[in-house]
Amino acid sequence: MLFANFSEALAEGRGKAQAAALRRTRREVQAKKLNKIDRESKYSLVPSNELKQNDIFLVETGDMIPADVK
Repeated sequence: MLFANFSEALAEGRGKAQAAALRRTRREVQAKKLNKIDRESKYSLVPSNELKQNDIFLVETGDMIPADVK
């Protein structure tokens, strides 16, 4: 019984640490927000938590996909 409680507490602690790491990563991801929609469009780097609904961003091979957090 004691071992089971210890194992459960350890697993819960690891889960909370993993969730915190994911939240931190989401805030740190930079999005390539497009200024307009065409092939020669320039983009600006903005934190992913500043994205709003209907914003358009560029994702290239190897990029993390930014997501809005609001």
